[in-house]
Amino acid sequence: MMRSAAHPCRSGCGRMRPTSAMDFCRTCFDRIPRDIRQRMRDARDAKAPHLSARAVSDAMTWLREHPLTSAGRGAAE
Repeated sequence: MMRSAAHPCRSGCGRMRPTSAMDFCRTCFDRIPRDIRQRMRDARDAKAPHLSARAVSDAMTWLREHPLTSAGRGAAE
């Protein structure tokens, strides 16, 4: 069975992201607050899956609480 070259963004936005990328498409990743993005990077660099899971969970919560509007910007922006 061949592996897919792309997976859906974890935010649920419907965009596809490369398999080699992080959990979110570039648009959603850029919307996540800088401190959460940094925690995701730090956890990945430290090879700490428990910290990574927490940071991804926090990112998903933030994205759910700040949905994109029809103009493509976050509601709070």
